[in-house]
Amino acid sequence: MAYNNLEYKQIANGVKYICIDTDKFNTNSLILDMYLPVDDNLPAYKILASLLTRSSSNYPSQKLMDSKLEWLYGANISSTTKITGEMFHIAYKVIMVDDKFAVDNEKISEMTEDFLFDIILNPHFDGDAFDEADTDREKRTITDELNSIKNDKISYASRRLKEIMCSNQACGIGLDTMLKGINDTDKNMLYNAYFEMLSRANIAVTACGRLNADKLEEKIRGFVSNIKARNPIEERYKYITETGDVKYVKESMDMNQSKLDIGFRTMMKDRKDNYRAYSIMTDIFGGGPYSRLFTNVREKMSLCYYCSANFTRDIGVIALQSGIENENYDKALEEILNQFDIMKKGEFSDSELEASKKSTIDSYKGLDDSPMRICYFYAAQVFDERIRSKDEIIREITFIGRDQVTEAASNTSLDTVYFLAGEAEE
Repeated sequence: MAYNNLEYKQIANGVKYICIDTDKFNTNSLILDMYLPVDDNLPAYKILASLLTRSSSNYPSQKLMDSKLEWLYGANISSTTKITGEMFHIAYKVIMVDDKFAVDNEKISEMTEDFLFDIILNPHFDGDAFDEADTDREKRTITDELNSIKNDKISYASRRLKEIMCSNQACGIGLDTMLKGINDTDKNMLYNAYFEMLSRANIAVTACGRLNADKLEEKIRGFVSNIKARNPIEERYKYITETGDVKYVKESMDMNQSKLDIGFRTMMKDRKDNYRAYSIMTDIFGGGPYSRLFTNVREKMSLCYYCSANFTRDIGVIALQSGIENENYDKALEEILNQFDIMKKGEFSDSELEASKKSTIDSYKGLDDSPMRICYFYAAQVFDERIRSKDEIIREITFIGRDQVTEAASNTSLDTVYFLAGEAEE
């Protein structure tokens, strides 16, 4: 899909802006990203991410917030968090109806943008602290969310692999460490962390739809100008290229199906280092139903219930997840590593290579299905040297060949094997 216009600029220190003008959709989308240091304030930042969408100075309850959003033609504001590289990433996401559906020529998109900036700049304070009831509510919600990971054994094993493998990286922060930090955070600590958040955040705003780019830029400038003592962090990534001795860790849990998760490290030195070849290589190894793990380890040999791998560009790590029977541990591990050796030798088929490239290209072609997906696509490039179009990336993928994929596999080493053994009673 061709856009009417695409603007990308840095409008202040630590503030970037991407606006994609298109009239294809009935809704407009906006993402306000904040990238923060992973430090002692991390638990407070996680609490703030959701707390600021629940209440504000002008709308001090969830009910009043919801009522305002309904008045804005059912606009939706939500937040998500994750660790990206060595930064804590908060994404405030907005979906709003296009102005053409408003009565009396109301500027719904502009009013929704104003509402987003207002709730971030004007929280519901109780004097020089956050409201205690609000704070306790969010702490309970996040604690329940984190504890639920232990009940989802697939997610828990994946998290434990990352904790063990990346213990000296930001993404390796332990679940118990985060839970303790959330529990220890009080309303006064949250108040101090809020101002640190606004001061230190590297901010990016990405918007897509029928929006007034100039007015939105003006609003962003006004939003930033209302933040005192801005001292934004630089982007932070940490790539480890040496694996040392392979770490083998076994733990047990009361469950029926065991989990075998395996971590590999690539030789990536930065975000742009051959990452498309690593991505295609990982997909051939453990992506879709055409992958070697699916067709061989799961289907032909029946050694696991599921088996797949994914590549994380921001840390240069490949993580494999599988569900197995206890007695199949040795066979499954041996065959998984055998399949990776096949990747290193370049003995995968041309049809596997082409199937992976086609699947990846199709996923990019589907980006134009919604304005939020377009926002995700461009927001993910905010720290790249330049913004690439979907068509440009598709061309890059088209030209990835066997030698590049084989080289990527050869430059990847086994780092950690984590086995979560099931010990359910008969």
